[in-house]
Amino acid sequence: MRTGNDLAFANFLLSVGDGTTRDSRGPTDRVKIGQYRVNESDLITKIFGETITSDNLTELKDKCILCSKNQDTFRMNEEIIKRVPGQFKDYFSLDSAVYDNPQTDTVCYTTEFMNSLTPSGLPPHHLQLKEGAIVMLLRNLDIENGLCNGTRLIISQMGTKILQCSYANEPERKCFLTPITTSHRDGSLPFELIRVQFPIRLSFAMTINKAQGQSFSTVGIHIPSPLFNHGQLYVAMSRCRSAEGLKIAIPNTRENRFSRVKNVVYQELLQG
Repeated sequence: MRTGNDLAFANFLLSVGDGTTRDSRGPTDRVKIGQYRVNESDLITKIFGETITSDNLTELKDKCILCSKNQDTFRMNEEIIKRVPGQFKDYFSLDSAVYDNPQTDTVCYTTEFMNSLTPSGLPPHHLQLKEGAIVMLLRNLDIENGLCNGTRLIISQMGTKILQCSYANEPERKCFLTPITTSHRDGSLPFELIRVQFPIRLSFAMTINKAQGQSFSTVGIHIPSPLFNHGQLYVAMSRCRSAEGLKIAIPNTRENRFSRVKNVVYQELLQG
């Protein structure tokens, strides 16, 4: 949590983390977010603006939308990159499967099915990129030089089999990425997915868990359904350095008419 000299905001965040926020007009497990609330349809514009021009591309590194689920980040990223100037360039993965029991597994999954899978930690089959797009590295490639899982990069040039990127926090530093082989095993499927692709995902929006340890000047939090993990709300809100930069979008439902969001805090974890 990096809130500068805004002690009121810092104390509010601490109370969210401790689960000690008080609102006599509502349940104690909910946090009133009225001053931060925006309409769901306006969240992207509030964070990134109506259009993204070449003049403000460098500002994007200090802005982010956080979601609790990967599916929500995919939708947000698809919408945001449309606002980045320039032409799309498509990159498709090469997918294959290593079956657990090749002698007895009689069901062979199609390539199209494997292409449709985007498990956590793997890049998508179809990467749509533009110069200026912000992406997140999904593998430790060169720890000494800062190319670690979670590093944010900005696409500067796109080749057929190579990407030139700059570090989001140090734009003068450059690096190059090539497709690599990644793998994923899901207990519900009888095979290990092997994917050859650039080890990145778009990162205008990211999951709350992936944002841990990072801080931004402007943060949007999208909560289409109640948060479900201990401390998620605190982690999401504390990524923002100031109260002015924080925007939270929740659905316009009867349940949310008082602008309160569920705060999951297990006191036994804090006391243990």
